Parts: sequence; structure tokens; C-alpha cells
Amino acid sequence: MYDAVSLAVKSALYATQIPTIKVATMDGDQPELELSDDPYDTKRLNTENIPCVVTLMKVCLLYEQKVFRCMTICYTSRLGTIT
Repeated sequence: MYDAVSLAVKSALYATQIPTIKVATMDGDQPELELSDDPYDTKRLNTENIPCVVTLMKVCLLYEQKVFRCMTICYTSRLGTIT
């Protein structure tokens, strides 16, 4: 379950596109925000450092039913470190 949520969040953040915004200073006190008219003038979020969740489980047979004896959830980074 945690694995699927981790992949869904990372995928959604990767697919997010933020339009380019320019700040124009006007004569008044308030700056004006200008959005580009080009729909392809966007920036993507950097998702390289978002960890990936890996679940490790030990399954055993108890009274003819498969049960989980233990479960460990680990996070791996882009550099391969495990937390």
C-alpha cells in the first residue's frame, strides 16, 4: 500500500507543470504578475530527491493460511541510501 502511494505521489509531482510567471513592476505599489500565453512555456518540479518507498515482508504459513510475520518499510534515495 505504501509503495503504491509513494509511486502515485512521485508520478503526480513529476507530471505537474507550473506556468512561467514574470513579475512586472508598475508605477503603483502592487507588482503585476504576467503569465505566458504559450501553453508549453512551463517548468516541471524537480523530483530527483523524492525517496522511493520499498516494503519488505516475511510471509509464513500458519494453520494453512498465509500470514505476515513482519513488515519493514524502507525509503531509498536517488544516491542509493536506505533510511
